[in-house]
Amino acid sequence: MSIARPRSSKPHFARRPAQRTQQAAARRREARRLLLETLEDRSLMAFNILSEQVLAFSPQNVALTQIGGSSQPDLVATEATDGDSLQVALGAAGGTFGAPQAADAGDYPRSLATGDFNNDTFPDVVAANSTDLVLLLGNGDGTFQPPQSIPLPPQDSLQDPAQTNLPQHPLSVATGDLNKDGKLDLAVGADTYFSQLSCYYYYGSYYCNNTYFYDNHVNVLLGNGTGGFTTTETKYLGSDRFPNSIAMGDLNGDTNPDVVAADGYGLSALLGNGTGAVADPVFSGSGWSFTSLSLGDVDGDGKLDTVLGSYGGLSVQKGLGTGQFAAQSPLALPFWASSAVIGKVNSGDELDLVAVGSNSTYTGSGYTHTREAAVLIGDGHGAFAAPLVSSFGSASDYGWLPAVALADLTGDGKPELAVADYYAKSVIIAANDGEWHPLPTISITDVSVSEGNSGTVNAVFTVSLVGEHGNVSVNYATGGGSAAAGTDYTATSGTLNFSGSDSSLTITVPVKGDTLHELDEQFFVNLSGAVNGIITDSQAVGTIQDDDPAPNVSINDVSKNEGNRNNTSFTFTVSIQAPSGTPVTVSYATANDTATTGDNDYVAKIGSVTIPTGQTSVTVTILVRGDKRKEADETFFVNLTGASGGTISDGRGVGTIVNDDGGNGKGKPFSSSLFAAPSEDDVPTTRKKK
Repeated sequence: MSIARPRSSKPHFARRPAQRTQQAAARRREARRLLLETLEDRSLMAFNILSEQVLAFSPQNVALTQIGGSSQPDLVATEATDGDSLQVALGAAGGTFGAPQAADAGDYPRSLATGDFNNDTFPDVVAANSTDLVLLLGNGDGTFQPPQSIPLPPQDSLQDPAQTNLPQHPLSVATGDLNKDGKLDLAVGADTYFSQLSCYYYYGSYYCNNTYFYDNHVNVLLGNGTGGFTTTETKYLGSDRFPNSIAMGDLNGDTNPDVVAADGYGLSALLGNGTGAVADPVFSGSGWSFTSLSLGDVDGDGKLDTVLGSYGGLSVQKGLGTGQFAAQSPLALPFWASSAVIGKVNSGDELDLVAVGSNSTYTGSGYTHTREAAVLIGDGHGAFAAPLVSSFGSASDYGWLPAVALADLTGDGKPELAVADYYAKSVIIAANDGEWHPLPTISITDVSVSEGNSGTVNAVFTVSLVGEHGNVSVNYATGGGSAAAGTDYTATSGTLNFSGSDSSLTITVPVKGDTLHELDEQFFVNLSGAVNGIITDSQAVGTIQDDDPAPNVSINDVSKNEGNRNNTSFTFTVSIQAPSGTPVTVSYATANDTATTGDNDYVAKIGSVTIPTGQTSVTVTILVRGDKRKEADETFFVNLTGASGGTISDGRGVGTIVNDDGGNGKGKPFSSSLFAAPSEDDVPTTRKKK
């Protein structure tokens, strides 16, 4: 009976861990000497399509392993559907395959593991499907005996004690000898789930839906050597830590096999004691799981590492020898990785990374996708060269390449590539062209120069080429930024051509001098169109440093008659000696002298003004109150502070209020005769100003 999954996420699969082949030190030295060969006549290595195996379904997992009677690897693929959900295509000479043969692996198989589980010398298959495990005992010719169900024990939920006896749904399976008795055992990642109905009231109506809760586990099933398995351990991983891929290997160097599972957060390691028992999970690392989980010592320290997805690229998870992993900096790819594997692409013993993915494009009538693979050559010390990309052409519909496998299909000692294309319903078989060498990397440095007052100064950019190479070329062109071509610098473009002995070349961009004070400005030098090299840093920033002094800011004095009534505008000019390339802003505030705001002589004012780029002045207006009193001339101040983009050289403007009413002192009337008749201004009145 088929059980439909409530989750819509695409299933993931486990893959047997890759084993690192040990080579003699002499062979390693010889391999490195071979890297020093002349490169001019060498073509770029790649994976090229050898064949495309069309299947009756959309594959979600693929393995290259021996299922038939010959020593040639065969192709095994599964689909998340019911019915005939596994197909085997027997391998032939030259990396080709025969017609697929169908087998029943249960409903919606997600993962598969292969091995001789009943010790009859014929390879068998265990598939993890939506309800149980299915054992397919091989007949040695690509066909199988009737499927046998291997159930997992039900579990109680740790999220809700009322939810008991919940069935486990397998997600991933791996094989190895956990109790060291010479018989293959299984590690199975699985989940349980239950739902609760939740309802809410919204705008007069009730709405209800089911919320699903997941618990995740790892199971240990010990094999009896005749095709039977007994579950001896079920370890709780937590909620929402779906073990989408799983593998076995010695993580802590005690010679006992351990179990490691990957999910959407990182890794869960369960250390084995050699008897089939495993410890509680230890969580570490960071990244999301691929369909397969490969183990290998990529840095040569004797501790197993692995690789997870990270922001569409790859992140090596460095094994610490304790069951814990440390995520390394992401390795960028030119496409979004959907699956990856650790393996040896070259004949040396250094492990490499292979990732596959696709880019989908809408054409107006539908989608097409470009299938691609990237090889990152390892140096044996944990570092990897820039990706070498092989394209497998385009296919219709969306692109999803959920699984990848490596194996030597042609007998030349170099592995071929098998890539599952879900929407094209095919498996791509790609031939390995030969010994891979990473392309040299091309990068460019940033430069800063002082512009000078006239003429030009050269901004010299260094383009570096790192790695073995023959003739390499790369295009360059200036553009963009806050600096203007023609005004601040001279637009420059061209091509750099490296010979086999060149490690760096330079690009010269003339920068024009001026006497205009301005902010530092930037322009870019962009690299493109590399031939026989990979650009790892495509853009340099050229910074033009201004070396002209900031302008001096000053304010003038203003002297005017006060007037008899209303207000008189005293307009002060805030100025700089020459136009500036940046705005100049300054704060101002009035201050009392002999004229005071308390005596109602003028209106206090504070604020700020900005002299725009290219201009030399701006005004500040202060209102002076008129009156008819006979008084002495009075003064107030306008003070400048807090200049931005300039330096204050004269920060005080003096406003002189010139008395225009006659008199010899403030409030003291002037008369030519002590006996003169009093004037109107001498008569106190409440209507008179002040």
